[in-house]
Amino acid sequence: MTRTPRYLLATALLAAAVAPAVPAQARVSAAGPAAAAPRALAATATADVYEAGAGDDTSATARAIALPGYGAGVMYEAHTFDVADAVTGDEDWISFTVTDAEADAGYVVMIEASADTPGVRPVVEVYAPGAAPTAPTALDGVTDPAAAAASQVAPWLVRGGATLEFRPSSALPGDSATYRARIRPAFAAGTGFGDAAGAYRLRAKFGMTTRLAGPDRHATAARISFERFADGSLDGSAAVVVNGLAFPDAMAGATLAGALGCPLLTTDPKALSASTRTELRRLGVDTVYLLGGTGAVTPAVQTALAGMGLSVRRIAGLDRFATAAAIARAADASAAAGTAPLAFVASGRAFPDALSASAVAAHSAAPVLLTEPGRLATATAEALADPALGITDVVS
Repeated sequence: MTRTPRYLLATALLAAAVAPAVPAQARVSAAGPAAAAPRALAATATADVYEAGAGDDTSATARAIALPGYGAGVMYEAHTFDVADAVTGDEDWISFTVTDAEADAGYVVMIEASADTPGVRPVVEVYAPGAAPTAPTALDGVTDPAAAAASQVAPWLVRGGATLEFRPSSALPGDSATYRARIRPAFAAGTGFGDAAGAYRLRAKFGMTTRLAGPDRHATAARISFERFADGSLDGSAAVVVNGLAFPDAMAGATLAGALGCPLLTTDPKALSASTRTELRRLGVDTVYLLGGTGAVTPAVQTALAGMGLSVRRIAGLDRFATAAAIARAADASAAAGTAPLAFVASGRAFPDALSASAVAAHSAAPVLLTEPGRLATATAEALADPALGITDVVS
């Protein structure tokens, strides 16, 4: 399963609320004053406290930290890239020790560097004992191939962030091994380190992760279902099946799956995916809720499900917005105490916001409704006003 690191909406809102204001810089051209620039990047910034003494700018002077253990809190430090211009970027180095017992237990090291200053784009790289780092200027924006693990970079974000999960080798030399991590600004040809000096927050700890994945998206959904319902507890119950190549019905369907206490599986819209068929048989369900009209999931899929001896209940509307409203009503009817008086309303034309809301919505038994970005969709407005749903609060 491809993972892209994401933050909860509440965290993003809090970060935006406490971010320091950056004074606008007036621009003047031959045509007269132009609109104020929203921000100005800086090539230098005030050094942080870790630059004192020997500093932490090289691998040799990496500062040793103790990672909080699994289940403990998170190490937090406030840092600054004090230089980030066309050719020079500040590097902050830390080191940490992993014992053989920790590696054998499956611990992972989690490191996050999140920008406080607009334009700052951190990169995190971890090096095994004895590994020699290369200069970022030779990499043109990519991470160091000499690193044992590296974060992803999201240069399109105004406030950059880098997260890394590193699983130490269980074959450590001796009883423990010391790794080093470099945190630096992202580098790109032409702009170098981008005149993006400024503050970032460093967090690190030990944790435990389990990757759930399959050879494709449908197999991944089946693997997640197996993890949650490994004991065959769904005998005689239901499952939700959606088009795995489009997002709208799956986002709205999360609440229905939550209300039913069942998995949400995906399929190719033109033919029932083999991994989905296998998982439905393993689960032993007798009913499938098929979400979306025949344009979203073809009759061939419905026929294949019926051919397995399953009762198929298709939930659909005239469009994605009406389908989401129909799913909300089905979830309300399926939940033991009905759905919550809260609804999440998100764009039906892009997936990120609805995706972020869907897990919370499923946990809260709250419907996810979709709308046009520029106006409230008619079907959504009708659902919000429907006394049967009893929606009194909206998160949008």
